[in-house]
Amino acid sequence: MRPGHFAAVLAACLVLAACGDGTATTGGTPASTSSGSPTPEDDQQAAEIILSRHGGLCPEGACHVEVTANEQQSSWTATGTGTSPAQGSIDPGEVRQLEELILARFDELTEQPFDDDCPTAYDGQELSITVRLIPTGPDAQLRDAQVFDTTSCTHAWPEDVVREIADAWEAVGLPVVFDTQS
Repeated sequence: MRPGHFAAVLAACLVLAACGDGTATTGGTPASTSSGSPTPEDDQQAAEIILSRHGGLCPEGACHVEVTANEQQSSWTATGTGTSPAQGSIDPGEVRQLEELILARFDELTEQPFDDDCPTAYDGQELSITVRLIPTGPDAQLRDAQVFDTTSCTHAWPEDVVREIADAWEAVGLPVVFDTQS
């Protein structure tokens, strides 16, 4: 193999490895059953859910909003471009209900690849949903968390699923991340 060809193949492999495909992983292995549905171990894990959007230009620079709800800490935090960080409390049961909703609909969120230009290419925004199931036992390690992650520029999200998640998110008093009113 010619040196230039090897470098091109290596670069392509690195890009593919870095991009990922939005599937769930558990310590490097897929976190799903044979049917593809996530299988959290509720008794030994606490949920952390992150909804975010980024892209476009705000007066302060690139736009970004992220809200994290943490079951174990019974709290939420919000950060964003041009706003002061905010935080509050949330009932752990509400975080668990949100986690269950998102994971129940996760296959629908990830089944259809997004095959258009990402809106960030023309001053639009990309949306992201991440669920981390963090081990809570005595030997728990954060690196062993199950992670379920998808973005609107990786997968074509069904509008009804996004609306259901956004409505449930807002119903428990969390700050708006996905504006589904437009």
